[in-house]
Amino acid sequence: MKFSKAVQNNLNPLFKLTGVKIVPEFPRTASIKLLRRVLRDQMKHELSVRSKI
Repeated sequence: MKFSKAVQNNLNPLFKLTGVKIVPEFPRTASIKLLRRVLRDQMKHELSVRSKI
């Protein structure tokens, strides 16, 4: 809860956190932009695999 509030206060109030996962590196475009869509898809896939077990 504290982490979510800190992100909203310091970055963008529209950001909503549902989970936090540490990854070795972020997927990026050729112009070094972060691919948030890919991160969301990876989380959805991991949650769906975990819920089936």
